[in-house]
Amino acid sequence: MRREKKELRSNKNDSEKLLLQFGANIKKFFPNLKKEFQKIKDPRDKRKCKYKIEDLMCLSIILMCLSLESRNNYNQEFRVIESVEVINKLFGLKLESIAHGDTLSYLWERMDNEDLEDIRESMLSVLIKGCKS
Repeated sequence: MRREKKELRSNKNDSEKLLLQFGANIKKFFPNLKKEFQKIKDPRDKRKCKYKIEDLMCLSIILMCLSLESRNNYNQEFRVIESVEVINKLFGLKLESIAHGDTLSYLWERMDNEDLEDIRESMLSVLIKGCKS
């Protein structure tokens, strides 16, 4: 039992370190990423939205890049106070809580893929230019 708790704490610290390193890389290579996310057409009903689309997209990146096995794992790992603080610091957000994985899924199902493709192309362009210098 003690070993399991120690492993959980160790995994949590590893996740936090990984998040912080991830955030540093995002800031270095893609300082305008949040502005790019603001350009996305939001398919949701504005009256029912608690989170901004750019905030949800930042959370989506974390979910995808950390290769969590499921939205359930995301909910368990990141919907805690400590994660809110780290993620706010990482992306310069002001979230009071982390969106549920189902909220992200709802957004993804309704988003226009062309918006995401445009962002992906601009990110790849930045990385390719960085390799040439």
